[in-house]
Amino acid sequence: MKKKLKKQRIKAAKLAIKINRKNNIAKRKSEDKKLLKKRIIVAFFVLLLTIMNLILIATGNFKYFFAISIAIIIGVIFIIKGKLPNFLYDFGKSENTQQNSLKLGSFAFRRYLTRDDDPSNISVKIYLPIILLVIAIVMLLFLWQQHFT
Repeated sequence: MKKKLKKQRIKAAKLAIKINRKNNIAKRKSEDKKLLKKRIIVAFFVLLLTIMNLILIATGNFKYFFAISIAIIIGVIFIIKGKLPNFLYDFGKSENTQQNSLKLGSFAFRRYLTRDDDPSNISVKIYLPIILLVIAIVMLLFLWQQHFT
């Protein structure tokens, strides 16, 4: 009787391990799909910024060249590693909050990035279309300004 019970427990444990492996694989595939979507979107933004930098080089206007180049470098790092560099997450999180916050009346706005899994984040479905629209408008204004000046 004890041997039979022991065999059933071993069988149940093996089944639980197998189910857990399948769940982990499915979870990893889901995370990989989300990361792939983010990488594609970032690659699109990097491409837009690269085009803007090429226009700046062609016109000889180096006013924003270095800022856009830094954004391109950070975007390429995200595409390769799948996450932003740690120093960007840690920027502005020191103990001295007076130095790292912008006070506007009674509100204090902290300036730091949050990680993707932070529960206080806004949904990607909300902010990505807004960012894309803003970048498209800025690029149109940039091209219009370059054409007429």
